[in-house]
Amino acid sequence: MDSRKNHKFILFNALHYSYHTYVTRVNKYEGDNRMKYVLTFCVISLIAVSRMSTADILMVPSEYGSIQEGIDAANTGDTVSVEPGMYFESIDFMGKEITVSSVSGTPINTSINGSSSSGSVVVFENGETSNSILEGFTIRNGSAISGGGIYIYNASPVVRNCVIKNNQASVSGAGIYAVSNAAHETISLEDITISNNTAVGSGGGIYFNNCEVTISNCELLNNSALNGGAIYIKDSEFSLSDMAFNDNTASANGGAIYIKETTGVALDCAFVNNTANSGGAWFIYLNCTATISDSIFLGNSVTNTGGAATVRNNSI
Repeated sequence: MDSRKNHKFILFNALHYSYHTYVTRVNKYEGDNRMKYVLTFCVISLIAVSRMSTADILMVPSEYGSIQEGIDAANTGDTVSVEPGMYFESIDFMGKEITVSSVSGTPINTSINGSSSSGSVVVFENGETSNSILEGFTIRNGSAISGGGIYIYNASPVVRNCVIKNNQASVSGAGIYAVSNAAHETISLEDITISNNTAVGSGGGIYFNNCEVTISNCELLNNSALNGGAIYIKDSEFSLSDMAFNDNTASANGGAIYIKETTGVALDCAFVNNTANSGGAWFIYLNCTATISDSIFLGNSVTNTGGAATVRNNSI
């Protein structure tokens, strides 16, 4: 038994013993003395229970040899704290409400590299919530059918302060793939750079379907796909703010963004040097309502129509 679980086991046994001692002795007291004894026992019990419920920090690799081993051992509210280095593995949050973070909280010196095996580098597919947090990593070299970097299915995690680069998908969402088959799951992305990811189908950087999406302070750079070089969004609601979309490419439509049957707002975004057949920056198709404000369009290009945007059957 590891030390963090062992001290909880000791506390539990001590509390259990104290309770039986209390039952034996309390009958010896009457009146005020009995009340004092009861209050003392309650205070001690509360202290012990609070100690038992304290969240732990699990260190990788000094305590656990891999990030996944840390996740396996973690309980609700714990933090798996990862020391600088290159970790050749793939990880699965396994539905846990935990934080997996680099020690510094930034991605500069801590990478999860998926090149050692096929499949997504990071997986959320067991009902993870906004209390399931990934922070401070470079996620790289993943290769999967969908979600080479991060795969999200029926889950609502938070991803922040990460770099997601050089991932591939043979279908959709090379950097991030997020899909819900029931009610809209809420996806939050904060302070992320998504670059040099390639999807054969849709969403070189990110693919969303049936999600509620909030993305802020992110850069999408040099991603490519058939449709939606940077982002493809379908049947969803989105909020984009303080974003930069530079040098993304779609061989068909939507060099930066392709949306379909989707509603959303883009505020304070820059679209620079994105290319496509149609819709150099935006391709907005079929029953969409989009509001784009305080944003810059510069140097976006097409071989067909709509250097800045192509809009079909929509409100904008």
